[in-house]
Amino acid sequence: MDWLPEFWDWLRSNLDLLANLGSLAGFISAGIIFFRARALRKHYMLLTRGLELLDDLDKHSSALNDLLDARYQEVISYPILVRKVKPELDQCRSTIRGLSSKVPLKARWDLYNLHRTIKRAQKDITEERVFDIYSELLRVAGDIKNHIKDTKARA
Repeated sequence: MDWLPEFWDWLRSNLDLLANLGSLAGFISAGIIFFRARALRKHYMLLTRGLELLDDLDKHSSALNDLLDARYQEVISYPILVRKVKPELDQCRSTIRGLSSKVPLKARWDLYNLHRTIKRAQKDITEERVFDIYSELLRVAGDIKNHIKDTKARA
């Protein structure tokens, strides 16, 4: 027990250092908890609202495909195609904006590029651009669906 007075002396002389280390450990653990909570929130948002938005994206791509098919079969004229495609592309952009905050960084970048492609295509709509958007919509939606399946398999 003769070590106890030495320990108290050491503790008193190093109390500032210990307090600083404790504060640093608390700050680091708070940061880790913050980022883990944010990741969990994004995960559950993707599994709930993200699936709904993916269904909407599928509906938009299906509508674009139907319009392209009608144009190729010469059921509708080019001006009617343009008039019907523009609102569909606007809805696609809105869905993409909602989905982009719920997906991982790689998919977010793909959605951003798709959003820019749609925005550029709306200025001068051609059948080829609409088909490119349609195929890109399918690819990006497939990538996100695969990510969701992988996420569910890990959980």
